[in-house]
Amino acid sequence: MKIKTAAGRLERAGTEYRACLTKMQRAVDALAQHLMDVLPNQRTSLPGGYTFQYWTSGYRFTDEQGPNPRLSLSDQEKPLVALLSFTHDIEEGWLHKVAEYLEQEAAKVRGAAAEIDAFLVAQ
Repeated sequence: MKIKTAAGRLERAGTEYRACLTKMQRAVDALAQHLMDVLPNQRTSLPGGYTFQYWTSGYRFTDEQGPNPRLSLSDQEKPLVALLSFTHDIEEGWLHKVAEYLEQEAAKVRGAAAEIDAFLVAQ
């Protein structure tokens, strides 16, 4: 009976784990789509050593903190080790750092636009 119970528990845990990984894969895709919508450049360096690249048919996150990327996630490939590493970085506040970065970039653009407007008005 104990083996049967353990096997059932293992099956439930495995099913839940797979569902969580699928949900995380979809969340990475949704995050990439959001970044494609807001980033002006097709290749952007983000906080934490990440580079985000996108093109018409896909995207790629890489973490290039050294000679070899620590992880690489794309629309086509999401290896388990990379997905778990990315999950850890998100838990450690990476999304907040990206939001701060985007806010700082927006402030720079806003300031530059104001300077251009002031210059044109003075002409």
